[in-house]
Amino acid sequence: MFLWRNDASGSTAAAELFNAAERGVQVYIAKDRIGAFFEYGESDGQSFWHDTPQNEPLFGTHSARSMLLQSKMFAGFYGNQPTEQRPNPLADQLRNHPNVTVIDGGKTYDHSKAIIIDGDSAYLGGAGLSDEFCAEQPWLDFMMKIENAHDVENLMHAMVGESPTHDSELLFATDDLKAANSESLFDDMLSFIRNTKESLTVVMPFLGSVPCIQALGDVIRSGRSVQMVTSKEASSNRYRNPHFLKRLIRECRGSLQHLELILTDRVTHGKLLLRDDAVRLGSQNMVMGDNNMKRVVDETVVQTELGSLVEAFRVNLESQLATMESSTHASDFASFNADYPWHRIIAGSRVEWLGAFLQHRMAASRAEAIQQARKPSKEILRQLIQ
Repeated sequence: MFLWRNDASGSTAAAELFNAAERGVQVYIAKDRIGAFFEYGESDGQSFWHDTPQNEPLFGTHSARSMLLQSKMFAGFYGNQPTEQRPNPLADQLRNHPNVTVIDGGKTYDHSKAIIIDGDSAYLGGAGLSDEFCAEQPWLDFMMKIENAHDVENLMHAMVGESPTHDSELLFATDDLKAANSESLFDDMLSFIRNTKESLTVVMPFLGSVPCIQALGDVIRSGRSVQMVTSKEASSNRYRNPHFLKRLIRECRGSLQHLELILTDRVTHGKLLLRDDAVRLGSQNMVMGDNNMKRVVDETVVQTELGSLVEAFRVNLESQLATMESSTHASDFASFNADYPWHRIIAGSRVEWLGAFLQHRMAASRAEAIQQARKPSKEILRQLIQ
């Protein structure tokens, strides 16, 4: 799990896990420390697992205190205000339970959101454990329930960088698996976009990758249709998103009749690509994807051409969009450009880009240490597969 806030939903999930452990269930929790940066700076500003940053050094490879300081800087940028952390006794109760293993000490850059139950069912997608995904007016997001033991085993193999052991119409991919085959998950996403035959729907919260702009531009200029769904104001990356879209519009002059933007009033957090007869779902955003980062950030996605699933995601997306207000821009983007003039977004987008660039470079410089930090959770998965 990447996001796990200390709010009603995060506490409810923790309580249910504690109850499961009490009845004998073996519970394994892998929580990435990088998620604390967003837990501190968004929503209620509270982190469930990283709730005592004051006890850590100001600077250090895995210091939550340094992330709180960084989060305060960026939170002010968005008008948020991180608050003093309120420790939740449930966190220590879980850590100290004999049936619970908690791995939360490292910056593993594992952005995946996966829940695996008894080896025969699983949930995979973009949602974290927090009120944003459970509220009366939730963020737009997706989780897919997998109910076939062979598919779940394939997912677990992918998450430890191994090829599938069973034939299936669900194809799972992770950065570790792609890297093991001298490929990258980022190039995999570009390939999915470029293989569009007629139409592509992109639901994406965080944008900014130049190669993604170029791939989408190629699709649009060739006469194939692209529908982009994202937030009017993202929870982060608030200035890079319109910067990305304005560059895409500029790239597609003369072919804009094939582009449609849908901007939602509530946060779009789902990472979904719907292409003709295929769907791609997971935790991967369209942010920086240079060669150094391809093997640092760990994402998990599933892709399928199973018609019933493709249709189910189309229906689910339409259902979620029907519950929220949105503005649609098609063909003529004058109103979009008026809402997001360059002078209002250029400085902010440069700051966001610089922050992401520095974080990515620092992560790339310690890629080997990140792989070492991932080992405990990967070893547990390997044991469970066996």
